[in-house]
This record gives sequence, structure tokens and C-alpha cells, in this order.
Amino acid sequence: MAKQLNLVLYVLYRVAKLRRGREFLSLLNHKIGINLSLSRKITKIWKVIVFPVEWVTRKLAQKRLNQVNVDTFSLCDDIGWAVTSCDQLPWGRETLKICQNLVDSHIQHQATHDCDPSFVNAVTKSFRIDLLTRADLLSQQDLLRFATSPELVLPISHYLRTIPVIGHYELWLSYPNSTLESSQCWHFDHEDKRQVKLFCLINDVWPENGPTNFLSLNASRKLRASISNPYSRIIDSEVESLIGVLQEQSHQVTGQAGAITLLDTVRCAHMGARVRQGKRIMLMIQYVPFHCVLESNCHVLVDINSSNLTGGGWPEYVPHLLIDNPDKNILWRAKPGQNLIH
Repeated sequence: MAKQLNLVLYVLYRVAKLRRGREFLSLLNHKIGINLSLSRKITKIWKVIVFPVEWVTRKLAQKRLNQVNVDTFSLCDDIGWAVTSCDQLPWGRETLKICQNLVDSHIQHQATHDCDPSFVNAVTKSFRIDLLTRADLLSQQDLLRFATSPELVLPISHYLRTIPVIGHYELWLSYPNSTLESSQCWHFDHEDKRQVKLFCLINDVWPENGPTNFLSLNASRKLRASISNPYSRIIDSEVESLIGVLQEQSHQVTGQAGAITLLDTVRCAHMGARVRQGKRIMLMIQYVPFHCVLESNCHVLVDINSSNLTGGGWPEYVPHLLIDNPDKNILWRAKPGQNLIH
């Protein structure tokens, strides 16, 4: 009895102090022993209870945005992905050029210097470097104008049913590799029930350059149902046998520089960066609901909010995308060397 009482008191104490979905989920699943699927559902409800004003204001902001008349693409519930291009979006060409210049600067710098950590974001993988820094976003604000344009945010918020948060903003450079690890393996993302990742090709990418591969929504549902643990990496043979039965192929994010694919990486299984020749350079912007189960910890967006933005004409919902409130911002933005999960 005493042990059970101590557990209840411990849980109440921790819940009173928690604000992050990652921590609350860990408490339910690891400390209390509730299964992961139920823990995620409880965490989602708990996030809305903890931040009710944020839930209401984002819904109202989305309602106002829906009244804006813009010519843009559609991201349908029953498909889960869409394609467009930099030529079809405001600030798209500018963003493409900025990213190409940043990559050129990095390559030139690496040719004459040893690895310089100031040129590379802290979040890297053995097969992929993230080149974008906070200084880049502040000095090249067309990048933020692109990510916050109504032509992007309107269809994304309609799909997510809320004004989202920009969770990550990354510029990926991948060279030829023989690894098969982490996101190079088939997997589902798990931030929430839905999220949208924008993949913009900065160079021409073809099958040998390690493009992102993904399954249709229908195939992804069948794959999820056929595996024992949808939260783990999935071996190629399981995917290949499934698509063989369905008589369909995986889709690839290929094409010329400036091609854009928007993908729900929670609902659609995917993998990438298996570069065999040349290189793959890709901009990735993550849009995720504020009340998601797992917040992103993004280094480059630390302390970037409306007060940093220059010039006029920024949409009124930008404070929601960048999380202007400092108490809420810290839940999402990890400063270098800071561990947000206790």
C-alpha cells in the first residue's frame, strides 16, 4: 500500500511540473507502465488540457487564414502528399538560390579547411550533414518568408486542422555512402497523428543520388498493420513483399532543383539518403501541431521570433509558427548542449 501511495504522489508531483509531451509520455510509458499506444493518446489529451488557450487561438487563426484567397496546391486527407515547385511559390526561387549559395560556401570552405563546427549544425548523422545555422536564418530572412507564406501554410494548416509550429528547418547534404541505419531504413515518424515535411531539392536528384522514397497512404496502412512494432525500423524485405502483393511501387522525391514534395511522414512510410553516386542536397521544413505528442528540439530556431524579423508584410499567424511566447518556445527549441528531456 505504501509503495502504491508513493507512486501516486510521485506521479502527481511530476505531472504538476511537466509541460513537455516527451516527458509526460515517458512518465506514462516507462515509469507507470502504460502501453505506448495508450500513453500517446493520453499525452495528446493532456497537451490540450495544459495549453487550452493555445489550442483556441490556433483554431481561430486557422479560421481567419481559411478566408485568404490564394492560388496554391491541395494536400488531401486521403492521399497524404502533394507536389509543387519553387517556381510556383512566393520566395521559392530566392530560397533555392540561398540554399545553393550556402552549400557552395560550405564545399569551398571544406576544400581549404579541416572540419569547422561553425559551418555545420550540431544535428548531423554519419550519412547526412545539416548545414543550416541560426545565423543563416537571421541573415537570409527570405528563407523564413518562404516557410511562412500563405501559399504553404494554408494547405498545410487545412491538412493538420490547426496553425502548426515550424518544428525543424534543415539543409541536408548527403554524399555517397554504404550505410543502412537510422532514417535510411524504412520507418514511420511518430511526432503526432499527422505532420507535414516539406522536401525541396536543391540540386538535381535521381535514383542513384539517394532520394527520399515513400509508400502511398494505402500501402503504408497495410505495412503498419503487418508489422509487430510500427515504432521500429522496417527491413527492406518486408516492404518489398508488401508492394509486390499490392502491385505498386514506392514513390521517389526526384527531379530537377526546385522540385518540392510535401509528405505526411507519420502516415506514410519512408526512407532516404542511400546515396550511391553524386550527392543529394535537400531543404527540409517540418510543420507539426503545437499540441503534438513529441515536440521537436530545433537548434537553429532558438530565440527566433517576430522580434527578429525585418521588413513588413509578415502574415499575422507568424508568431504561432515561430512560438513567440518564451515560456512555450523553450519546450521546442533546444539551445546547443542543452538537454530538454529530464
